[in-house]
Amino acid sequence: FLFEPMNSKLYRKLFSKADLVLVLSEQWRCWIKMALGLSNHIEVLYNPCPIVNRRDDLRKNHILFAGTIISRKGYETLIRGFARIAQEHSDWKVIFAGNGEIANAMKIVECCGIQNQVEFLGWVTDKDKEKVFQEASVYCLASDGEGFPMGVLDAWAYGIPCVVTPVGGIPDIVVDGENGLVFSIGDVDGLANKLRMIISDRTLRKNIVLGQDKYVKGVGVQWTGMRALPAVHKEYPDYCYMQTENMCGNSENDWSALENTWNAVVHCFNNGVDSYIYWNMVLNETCKSWWDWAQNLSLIHISEPTRHAQIS
Repeated sequence: FLFEPMNSKLYRKLFSKADLVLVLSEQWRCWIKMALGLSNHIEVLYNPCPIVNRRDDLRKNHILFAGTIISRKGYETLIRGFARIAQEHSDWKVIFAGNGEIANAMKIVECCGIQNQVEFLGWVTDKDKEKVFQEASVYCLASDGEGFPMGVLDAWAYGIPCVVTPVGGIPDIVVDGENGLVFSIGDVDGLANKLRMIISDRTLRKNIVLGQDKYVKGVGVQWTGMRALPAVHKEYPDYCYMQTENMCGNSENDWSALENTWNAVVHCFNNGVDSYIYWNMVLNETCKSWWDWAQNLSLIHISEPTRHAQIS
């Protein structure tokens, strides 16, 4: 879309006015330079890799797709690619964790005759999300466009070998055969071959995970992961640690909420974190975020009717 004339004009005007433009990969910085002629104030900030509870003892013969089930994510390529090898690997399944075009995806599954080897879980969060990642033995990203996909980073964190398309920031980190397997966008036969390789070779899966782990230089900790922070920091003292999501709360904005946030800040800095992201510094009088969730401890309240700002 950056290379379309109307879009490039708009983005060039917008980005030229910014002091800094953050992109998710070197590939996106290259595209912006090619499409917009901008480079001086474009910097790369990669998405963080989360702290998770990796459980190799729970692995099942599952190929995981995690994300919105829409055409751009390549779900049809995955279904048809897996269908090529499903009969020879009848003990394997594809697990779709996400919402979207599930009805259409199910029709394609039925057309391919692999209903018994594909499951649609819908959107999963929290413990359910943890469970599907802990049980997966292969992760597949078949997208035709991405920034720097969090699904792949989640899979790396859980120790799942990945089969991916070379989109967005993927070429920045994935070397085919070393820390992942790569196939071309929309290449059903190519994906089938890669899935056959990784399903048939347990040693290959193990070596790819070892290759993935070499890339981990640091860890981003969301508020739900702070309980695991002391143990992870003790196990990996040389990593860099960043707290990436402050606790949202429920708009109490009282001393108890302040104490909880302060204790969280102290806990993080005492366990190796060197930067703390404080969410929602500025909110209106409702203390709700723009996605309509009640939040805690906004530092500045702005009254929408009067435009008056008040420091908490």
